Amino acid sequence: MAALALGVFLCARIGLSYWVDLLWFQSLGYGEVFWKSLALQIAVFVVFAGTTFLILYSAFSAIRRSHEADLPRAHAIVIAGEPISLSVQPVLRVISFCVSIVIACVTGLGLMADWPTLALFW
Repeated sequence: MAALALGVFLCARIGLSYWVDLLWFQSLGYGEVFWKSLALQIAVFVVFAGTTFLILYSAFSAIRRSHEADLPRAHAIVIAGEPISLSVQPVLRVISFCVSIVIACVTGLGLMADWPTLALFW
């Protein structure tokens, strides 16, 4: 619950910051500049986060496939005296997907902050 409240607070704060920037740019008559810079930020995030995700998830999938023979097909755990068989493959797939998404988002957000440098390079 606290994490949800923190997430809502951070999203509201970021949204309010963008809203104030939009109002300021429009008051000066440069509303188009705001939208262009926002579009560049979004483009930088999408390109770098997508590329990072594809590279990481492909690497994790290649590692998982190369060691498929070493991994057990199922792992039995005991819950309340009952043995339950869990497959390892889907768990590894979900973990590699989640780790790839998190790292891709962090990378995209980090490079999104440097969008002026990339815009000057382009």
